[in-house]
Amino acid sequence: MIRIQGKFIYLATQRTASRSVSSMLINQCGGEKLTDSHHAHMSDMQLLKKYPEPVYTFIRDPYEYIAARYCYKKRSLAQRKKCTLEEFVPKYSVISRKHETGSIICMYRDYVDRYFLFEKGVKSFFNEVGLHKVEVMTLGTGESKRLLDKPFMSNKYKRLVDEHFPEEVEIYNRSKTWREH
Repeated sequence: MIRIQGKFIYLATQRTASRSVSSMLINQCGGEKLTDSHHAHMSDMQLLKKYPEPVYTFIRDPYEYIAARYCYKKRSLAQRKKCTLEEFVPKYSVISRKHETGSIICMYRDYVDRYFLFEKGVKSFFNEVGLHKVEVMTLGTGESKRLLDKPFMSNKYKRLVDEHFPEEVEIYNRSKTWREH
C-alpha cells in the first residue's frame, strides 16, 4: 500500500502493473510505503483506519485477468496441453475462493473507494487522480492480451468466467460506469 498524503492510498493488486505504479508513486510523487509487502494483504487492511484518504486500486477485465493467471500458471506449452484455459477456469475459481474473503480478484471490495480500469492505462489513472506530471514508463503487453485478441478466447470461455466469477464481472462492469461526484 502506498499513501499519497492528502490524496489517496493505492492498493497494489496482482497482474495490474502494480510494481511499476508503486515505483512511480514513490519515486515521483513522494509516496509513503505503508507495508513491507508489495501486494496488499487482508491483514494490512486495519491500517487503513489510521488514514483519512480514499483507497484506490486497479481492476482488470476478469476475462483478461484470468487468462493472464492461466498464462502465468501454465507457462509451458506442455502445461497448456494438460490443462486448457477452459479447464482452468473452474479449477482457478475453487483455488482463488479458498481465501477467507473470496476471490482474489475482488477480495479488497470492502476497503476500496474506487476501482480504476487497468485497460484504460496507467497514464489515465495518474491523470484522473490529479498527478498529471508523472512520467509514465512504457509498460509491455503480456501474453494474455495477445491471447484475448485471438480466436483462442471462445464464447465458452467467456460463459465459464461469467458463471464462476460473477461478482468480479459485476464489479468490473460497475467500475466502467463510475463517475466522480
